[in-house]
Amino acid sequence: MTKEEPMEGFPKARGMVYAGLGDKDQAFEWLEKAHANRDDRLVFVMTDPLMDSLGSDSRFQNLARRIGLPERR
Repeated sequence: MTKEEPMEGFPKARGMVYAGLGDKDQAFEWLEKAHANRDDRLVFVMTDPLMDSLGSDSRFQNLARRIGLPERR
């Protein structure tokens, strides 16, 4: 981890921060990095109420399906 990228090693946390800020594109970029890193705690992030703002986005639904979460209704 460098000083310039202090959260580089924490993609799921960074995804949550961007989701909270309303920056969906950055949120999904970092959530996809967490998935690529096979972060098994991503399932907890995806079910966190903070992520509700992303729930209707097809990228969220696609990622949720790939990690084995049931479809949101």
